[in-house]
Amino acid sequence: MFIVTDCDSALMSGTPRYLVILILIMLSTIFAGCTSNPAQTAAPGPSQAPGTMPGLSITAPADGAVLQAGDITVSVQVSNFRLVPQYGEYVPGEGHLHYYMDLPANAAHGSSAPPPGSFVPSTETTYTWGNVPPGTHTFTVELASTDHTPQIPPVSRSVTVKVTARAP
Repeated sequence: MFIVTDCDSALMSGTPRYLVILILIMLSTIFAGCTSNPAQTAAPGPSQAPGTMPGLSITAPADGAVLQAGDITVSVQVSNFRLVPQYGEYVPGEGHLHYYMDLPANAAHGSSAPPPGSFVPSTETTYTWGNVPPGTHTFTVELASTDHTPQIPPVSRSVTVKVTARAP
């Protein structure tokens, strides 16, 4: 940045002081704009053209299924969305999956961390929850952007299953 200290210098002779100050302000503004990173401040918007919005479906287990206690694998199918292992800056149409057990979608985005064992970020289209106890459980999967935020509009699916005790 330039600081004008002597208005009688050779540079200033014949040039009104206000014009030099205005030019310096304009140059500072231009250079500041060249060094900023607008991607960090831009709010993520829809990542695809209409009709090609990201899609998500849970292919297993079926909603309402009755399963034995133990390991339960949730499988999904993703469309119009690229699963990538990078986390960081928002990239339209790319991201990962958030798997939840007994939590709603977006639970990872709240002010507190989800309880241990109830949330897993992943780029895999299957995730196995280990040692699921008897009871009614809801499994939710959400598409998340590379910056960990949900898609806009949010894309998530849930299934609720009944888990029974293993026979002796």
